[in-house]
Amino acid sequence: MQTAAYGDRSNLIRIAHERGIEVAELQHGWIGASHAAYNFGAVMRRPELLACLPDTLLTFGEYWGEEVRFPGRVIPVGKPSLEEAARVAVPYEKRPPRVLVVSSIMERERLISVTQSLRRQLPDHWQVVFRPHPSERATVNELYAALLDDGVEVDVQSEVNSSISNSKAVIGMVSTVLYEALAFGVHIGVIETDLADHYSSAKMFPDRISDDSSLALFANRIASGDAPHSTPEARVWQSESVGSFQSFARN
Repeated sequence: MQTAAYGDRSNLIRIAHERGIEVAELQHGWIGASHAAYNFGAVMRRPELLACLPDTLLTFGEYWGEEVRFPGRVIPVGKPSLEEAARVAVPYEKRPPRVLVVSSIMERERLISVTQSLRRQLPDHWQVVFRPHPSERATVNELYAALLDDGVEVDVQSEVNSSISNSKAVIGMVSTVLYEALAFGVHIGVIETDLADHYSSAKMFPDRISDDSSLALFANRIASGDAPHSTPEARVWQSESVGSFQSFARN
């Protein structure tokens, strides 16, 4: 079950428990210390309240379980679709000169400004492709008209893994896509915002974009062919995801 810890399914979960049915939640996106649905105080360990929560949280990797306070079991099982896409992706050096900019709805004007500056900083043969948030797809031409006028392309791929695997860099503010990009060994730039440290810390993503000079430095790194930073991708994305889930199901 997805979003089982949010509270709106508490009665369903309670009834399942009364009938001897265990409930597991599959992680569906970003979770962390500032996500209210996955951080509980001691009171939630009272039996009558615990009965309304899933027994197990199945995470993408060990990292996610360390970032939350969940009263049940936390088991890393990975994400099969991402693991397979990363396995078959072309090597970094053979990918086209392309940067993927991902929207998270927040601070739209800032995102537009950074993307326009990036387009000016990179050589003409580099593509700058903008991926709107799913909720923005229907109105992307109106919301981001300024980007289209500056030669930025819109990502029309339905599958984000395909977009990442055909890029050499990914830039964003607050998005699970930044974590997904770790699996593909690309440059990852985080646009500094008030929420950035809560959702995408500098320890995980050291390339920070806070002003024109830091953006120029990032653009120069990717255009000159520098290798991406090494990151603890294995802790974020559990390997052997199908086998990990099967092991959980058997036990």
